[in-house]
Amino acid sequence: MDVKKVTYLVYYGGLPNVDMYIITSDLKAKKYSIKPEPDKHYDYLAGELPSEGLYEITEFEVSDSEWIGMADVLTGVNFMELDEDMSTKDIIDDGSSYYIMVETTDAKNISGGYVAGYDDDPDSRRFEEARQIIESTIKDR
Repeated sequence: MDVKKVTYLVYYGGLPNVDMYIITSDLKAKKYSIKPEPDKHYDYLAGELPSEGLYEITEFEVSDSEWIGMADVLTGVNFMELDEDMSTKDIIDDGSSYYIMVETTDAKNISGGYVAGYDDDPDSRRFEEARQIIESTIKDR
C-alpha cells in the first residue's frame, strides 16, 4: 500500500482539548493542539479548524524508518478495509475517541470512534495495532 498521508485525531475524554497529528510521506509532521469552542463542531479530518488563537501548531519530522514502520503496519493490518465506526460497545467513563485517516495514491479510509480499538474482536485489534504504531511514532513530540 502506497501511504501518502496519515492523520491521527484524539478527543480526550473528560478534557477540553483535541490533538490532531498529520504525517506525510515526505517525513513532515504537524501537531495541532486544539481548544474546542463550546457548542461548535468542526470536521477536523476535513481540515476545519477553529479561529486562530484556539489552537497551536508544532512542526516536526519523523525518520524514514518511523515512516516505513508505520506504513508497513497500516498495510499489514489492512487498514483500508476497516469500518468507519470502530466505537467500543462498552460504556467507559471519560473515555477518549480516536480516529485515523489514511490516504494512499488512489484511496482514503477513515476509521475510529469512542474508545476505538479496545474491544476484543479482530477488527478492533487491527485498529489498535494501527493506533499503537502511530502513537509510538508521535510519542514525545
